[in-house]
Amino acid sequence: MQLDAYGLTGDATWVGLSGGYETNFPMGQVLKERVKSRAGVATGVGDYDPRVTDQAFLPTDQLRGFAFAGVGPINDDGDTTTPLGGQKYATTSFELGCEVFDFDRGAVFLSAFWDISVVWDLPTTDGGFGPIDDDPHLRQSAGLAADLETGLGVLSLAYGKPLQKQPDDRLQELSLTFRLGF
Repeated sequence: MQLDAYGLTGDATWVGLSGGYETNFPMGQVLKERVKSRAGVATGVGDYDPRVTDQAFLPTDQLRGFAFAGVGPINDDGDTTTPLGGQKYATTSFELGCEVFDFDRGAVFLSAFWDISVVWDLPTTDGGFGPIDDDPHLRQSAGLAADLETGLGVLSLAYGKPLQKQPDDRLQELSLTFRLGF
């Protein structure tokens, strides 16, 4: 279980809280199921509305098949779409896989995954070119991943196919991420 709080010191005008949970379930001698969930909220203090940089954007390792900041409310001016993030997010991932190679300080883990995520809620929905849809639209993807688990962190190569998306979502079906652990 992880719980993060931010924006609480100095002349902070907003606060945020996020938490997550990850667990592994052995399934016989070879298979392992992983379940990871995270959720968060950011809100202004007093009359302050958080800036776009204070909003939640999902990284590619939480919704594989979509680009970083590729889901959630957007501002569409007719020529370009600008991701705005959201004040609330929730994400869950289910993985079924197996360790295929074990070495002194790590392992290689191959898995099939199903990711489900949503980013929503803005302090104002008055865009420069019309109202912004900040309703909670669910996104889903499924695919395959290979994780190289080392003493420093996890290097992950994933191919994710979006199963449920919105018209202006930014896709990135192939991703390479590194999560540092210490």
